[in-house]
Amino acid sequence: MGKRKTFIMISFLTLTLLTVSCAGRPHHSLVPDYKARPLRSIAVLPVLNETVSLKAPEIFRPLLHNRVSLKGYETPSTSTIDGRLLEKEIREAGQINTL
Repeated sequence: MGKRKTFIMISFLTLTLLTVSCAGRPHHSLVPDYKARPLRSIAVLPVLNETVSLKAPEIFRPLLHNRVSLKGYETPSTSTIDGRLLEKEIREAGQINTL
C-alpha cells in the first residue's frame, strides 16, 4: 500500500502543477499615452493597524486624506472608497491585498 499511496500522491501533484501552469494571466491594458498623463487622483485606502492603539486607523487615515488633498490631488471621500471596497466584499484593511 505504501507504493500505491506514493504513486497517487505524485500523480495528484503532477496533475495539479499542470493545471495551475496552464492558467492564463489576467489581461491588462493601458491607454496609449499612460506615461504622459500626470497623476491627478489618489485614493486613501484603509490602513492596517500594527500599533497598540485601537484608534490609530481612525486618526491616521483622515490625516493622510487631508494631506494628500492639500497637495492638490483629487481624493475620493473615505466613505466612497469604503463603499467600493464593500462591493468587492472587503471589510478590513488586511483584505485589500486580495485585490
